[in-house]
Amino acid sequence: MSNVLDAFTAFFGQLRAIAWTPVLLALVCQLAKTAVRTRAWRNILAAAYPDAHVRWRSVFGAYVAGAGVNAIVPVRGGDLLKLSIVRRRIEGATYATLASSLLVETIVDALLSGLLLVWALQQHVLPGVQVLDRLPSVDWFWLFRHPRAAAVSAAVTLVAGFALGLWAAARLAAFRARLRVRGRSLSAEVVVARGQERA
Repeated sequence: MSNVLDAFTAFFGQLRAIAWTPVLLALVCQLAKTAVRTRAWRNILAAAYPDAHVRWRSVFGAYVAGAGVNAIVPVRGGDLLKLSIVRRRIEGATYATLASSLLVETIVDALLSGLLLVWALQQHVLPGVQVLDRLPSVDWFWLFRHPRAAAVSAAVTLVAGFALGLWAAARLAAFRARLRVRGRSLSAEVVVARGQERA
């Protein structure tokens, strides 16, 4: 029990050593960035669905939830949560359109990040190549030294990949079926319209 109390004491002692003004300034900047990004995403979605009422608070909630999951789950798994929440809030929304709206945001991010990188290179404020030698490297040979862990990792990866492939194949088949049905209905509408024009 004394170890736990010592850990708490050390933790709160470290908290007292923090300069809170920069922390609060960083939090304000983060909130402002989130507000601006969600407002921009809301405007993209409103342009994609002009007949639907897109609420900013729904988009903000979905974005914050997705950002929280992205902090824990790798490969931006939180983006799927964002899309799922927003799809429920916008009537008639499809995953394809919602995903493309995130793509617009990613393009803007890449452009602005590239400009910032060019500016940093021009101002010589990036760390030099000599810093790279002191950075810790990834131990790629760990799996070779631990064959059992390597076998388990490979088996889990294969099973997960197979399950993901089955899930994706089923979703793709359903998507193709929907496209066929929509294509036939559009063709029928075109035939009817042409018949009415001739009449």
